[in-house]
Amino acid sequence: MALPTAEDGGMPGLMPSLDVLVASCRRGGGAGAGVDLLVSDSIARNVMLPWQEAPLTPVQEHAYAQACLERAGVDLAAGWTLHSGFRHYGQVGLAVAVPTAWLDDARGRFAAAGLRLRRVTPVTAAAYWATPGGIGRAPGLLLLAEPGRITAVQQQGGRFSGLDVEPAGADPALALRRLLNRTRAAGLALAGLPVAETPVTVQLWQARPGLIDRALLARELPAARIRELAPGAWSK
Repeated sequence: MALPTAEDGGMPGLMPSLDVLVASCRRGGGAGAGVDLLVSDSIARNVMLPWQEAPLTPVQEHAYAQACLERAGVDLAAGWTLHSGFRHYGQVGLAVAVPTAWLDDARGRFAAAGLRLRRVTPVTAAAYWATPGGIGRAPGLLLLAEPGRITAVQQQGGRFSGLDVEPAGADPALALRRLLNRTRAAGLALAGLPVAETPVTVQLWQARPGLIDRALLARELPAARIRELAPGAWSK
């Protein structure tokens, strides 16, 4: 099940939508049914974890993820639940932090309806652990569009290599241009080729249709192969 983004009001603004979702799950499942919840990145904080050559124990990996999140400005002392992992050997990992109070509140609402909240996964984390194929060896870009924000995930051979976020605000077209410009500057373009001619595969996921102007995307990356992903791509 997916919880939509709250464009205004932050996490408190999501609670009415969460209550509607709880009621829907209660009608669709029996007592004690488990629910896996896909939530907006607006709830979470995500950072990439550079690969470490020395093997890490679970305790060391947790401490490493904490350090990376804190360097990114996340005050873990304020009460965050942390999850981290590396999907591919030798490649970047991902650390995700979700407010513990929000998780406890969500679990309580599902429990009151006789349901079990098994897993809460922000959009970027879902994409990291279930990236669709079709990238091949070419540089790739995965765009995750939600109301109020666009996340760009750089890929190489289908594996994550970089992460950037741009608030969409009142001008999503400007936000997309800014994000693509930074992505290019970060090295998505192949050496020796003009940016506009860089052969990349762009995979586009939208929380709802129309958040990204595909015509604008095609103009910005005219040589790119653009592939639209279904809203339920991460649950397959």
